Amino acid sequence: MSWKKSKFASSLMSLFSDSRPVHDADDRIDEAREALLALLHGSDKGEALSAVVRKLTWAPDAQSLWYLRSEVMSLLSGELGETEAVHRVKSVSPKFKGLVPASQISPTSRLGRK
Repeated sequence: MSWKKSKFASSLMSLFSDSRPVHDADDRIDEAREALLALLHGSDKGEALSAVVRKLTWAPDAQSLWYLRSEVMSLLSGELGETEAVHRVKSVSPKFKGLVPASQISPTSRLGRK
């Protein structure tokens, strides 16, 4: 009986899960990480930059990277202004599609809302 339950549960879960392999998700997380790091390339913020780069490099998952966007934007806005920083950080958001809940990526997200 327990075999049937677990087989049913796993079949049901497979209907609702993302069918992409785990390594594909890992590759996509690395792409998002690299895109965020690229935004900071050429920045001259010293210790603050080092701290954010370290956090981005060692972030364990997509959700952590998603929340680190605010720190990236903070560094960029000091150099480029808030409007340009929002524009650049938003350009990376599509890389998170399927990695974080869609409601976080929606156009009505808090990043850049006026």
